[in-house]
Amino acid sequence: MLWFVRGEAQFRQAMLRLSEPADGQRVLDLCCGTGTLTLLIADCTNRARVVVGPDGSCTQLRVARDKDRTRRVGWLLADAQTVPLTGESFDRVTISAALLPRLQSRFDAFVSSLILGFFWWLWHLPAVFIPDRFMADNLLTFLALLGIITLTSVLFTWIYNNTNGSILAVILLHTAMHWAIWLAMPRMKMDLPTTGFMIGFLAVTVLIITKVWGAAQLSREEE
Repeated sequence: MLWFVRGEAQFRQAMLRLSEPADGQRVLDLCCGTGTLTLLIADCTNRARVVVGPDGSCTQLRVARDKDRTRRVGWLLADAQTVPLTGESFDRVTISAALLPRLQSRFDAFVSSLILGFFWWLWHLPAVFIPDRFMADNLLTFLALLGIITLTSVLFTWIYNNTNGSILAVILLHTAMHWAIWLAMPRMKMDLPTTGFMIGFLAVTVLIITKVWGAAQLSREEE
């Protein structure tokens, strides 16, 4: 909620207050993304002795390095599970918003979107069994919803990768989509013809995006 109301900077400031490093501590900010939180930690120069920010995305680390004009942080291209810091130890470890960057460190952006979309779809399954509380109130429509959610996941990854990892931009798009669905379907109930139309529309949109931006990164940035 804080991220939505006040933006990423305020959210990271709140995280910094929760995990503020003590004097002389070594800090590891896993899956650092574009480095917003990492640089806030590094700004505590009298409190943080060493700050390391590993991430699996070349694109996001490039943005992080550009922000770090005084070279206060050691930036590493590495998966969170295989950070090449053998023998190193840290007093404080932080991590936030890590799932999509972690997936993209192992797979391309399109495949990562499909994986994330599948689990996002599966997360909705219990709602199907709550009468009159969800847009898909039977298993057949819910299965069709898989196409909508996975294709939407590709759109969200595209937005995320082209806004320097802004979750706020994704939240705004998600909110706008919910309002559009509510205006088009005030009862918020989907049927198979409606899901078929939405799958077709989203499929064409995703096809255009992958042709223009490329399925590997869903971004114009080069590796």
